[in-house]
Amino acid sequence: MDPFEFFVEGPPLSQQTRYPARLRNWKANVRIEAARLWSVRTPYEGPLKLTLVDYRERESVLIDHDNMIKPIQDALSGLVYRNDRQITDAQTRKTNIDGRFRVRHLSPAYARAFAAGKQFVYIRIEEAPSHDELL
Repeated sequence: MDPFEFFVEGPPLSQQTRYPARLRNWKANVRIEAARLWSVRTPYEGPLKLTLVDYRERESVLIDHDNMIKPIQDALSGLVYRNDRQITDAQTRKTNIDGRFRVRHLSPAYARAFAAGKQFVYIRIEEAPSHDELL
């Protein structure tokens, strides 16, 4: 599987939010963006790594990593992969969008996201690395 990457504008919503309607809308937006780019491919079957980067407009972040991941995993289940149990590796980061960045090999997805000039969540799914070696 080639890495699959895309972005969704706006801040992510926590799995623990008090606003279930907003959470449903967030999941729907993630799925719509993924479906637009995933197109006719079938769900991937093997172990996967999920990378999320929340680029936001302020330093402090109130959302927990695990609560940020779960709605995104759920939104992609059945579309990009069969079940979120396939995700054996995950990496999350919360970053101020106004920070200084050294850029090498900027992907088209990242370029489009930064060009929009709004806060966004970058999402990348790829085959999981080998688990033959200990971390």
